[in-house]
Amino acid sequence: MKTNISKALDFGISLIGTPYGYWEGGECQKGAPMFAQNGLVPNKHDIVSLNCAGLCNVMLRSIGKDLPISVKDNTVGGTEAYYDYYDTYEKLTDFSMNETYPIGTLLIRKFRDINDQGHVAVIIENKGKTSKVLQSHVDGEFHKSVLPGVNSIYTLEESHNAFTDEKGNGCCYEKVVLPENWLL
Repeated sequence: MKTNISKALDFGISLIGTPYGYWEGGECQKGAPMFAQNGLVPNKHDIVSLNCAGLCNVMLRSIGKDLPISVKDNTVGGTEAYYDYYDTYEKLTDFSMNETYPIGTLLIRKFRDINDQGHVAVIIENKGKTSKVLQSHVDGEFHKSVLPGVNSIYTLEESHNAFTDEKGNGCCYEKVVLPENWLL
């Protein structure tokens, strides 16, 4: 029998190739690209675009789990909600590039503002920094590109280093949530 972890990962992986969709501020969209409401998972033909939080939202919905809610402002299913919810329930641990995380671990960069909306992604291999990461993002100019969208083409190290600080150091991921704390 498949576990919720493998069911959620299988569903997320089946969405590889779905274009990226943008959140422009305000309430998280209840449809594409965020699917930020509780309930049954949408039909695949209705999933026409996904952002990073939207991918995690449909993964949770595929296994009948409720989406995280931010205790600060009661928003559902955005990157801020993922960080705040798991922080409130003390399920966040510090990210370390030297750690080998289990398959299904949620990676989080905290939401800061409309220009740094944070990021969520999921580890789909157990190979340390060379583990592939399932995520939705854009390569290219923000607000113009929609590709690669949902993908697993980057390793944990490549994904982490794609976002850099003012000194050029990789700084995407700050926290993790182990699979048993968000998918079970």
